[in-house]
Amino acid sequence: MPPRLVDFHRAYPGVALAVSVGNSAEVVGAIIGGNVELGFVEGPEEEFGDPRLAIELIAMDELIMVANSDHPWAISHKLTVEDLTAGKWVLRENGSGTRAAFVKALDALGVPYGKLDIAIELPSNEAVLAAVLAGAGAAVLSARVCADAIKVGILRRLPLSIAPRAFYAVQHGDRYRSRAVSALLEILRAHA
Repeated sequence: MPPRLVDFHRAYPGVALAVSVGNSAEVVGAIIGGNVELGFVEGPEEEFGDPRLAIELIAMDELIMVANSDHPWAISHKLTVEDLTAGKWVLRENGSGTRAAFVKALDALGVPYGKLDIAIELPSNEAVLAAVLAGAGAAVLSARVCADAIKVGILRRLPLSIAPRAFYAVQHGDRYRSRAVSALLEILRAHA
């Protein structure tokens, strides 16, 4: 999002942007409550089943499993169900689209989520990444969030496939849509 927000600001320098961060559930609640006009959420569209919402696919994102370079899994070529349930995990909080996608991926692999050893739950991807780099355990995060740490070798991508997730723009379907929001959505669509 930050590069697209910069594009918007360059195109419309007179429009101030105020960005707040919350998990998917908080964003949907803010839209339904009328506190924000536009939000962005991750995860399967069916999780936002409120008929008042207007939802539009904006981008796809790759989720990857990672651990710091000193983690025992960092040199593994394959991880078993036993490995995944025996290891420590750093996760996003309940309500997070990242966490929901991870739980869904575990289910597809036959890994019982309830058997995971969750060391820490944190409210942002950046906090999860910092905890993983500090050695708290493994995590599933956006490849974009991890790219720099992987590139310099302090974080390792682990051998687990997770289906890509979608990012959606969400608005209240029955409320006024400002020209500024329409312009931002056009910029996002152009880069989708």
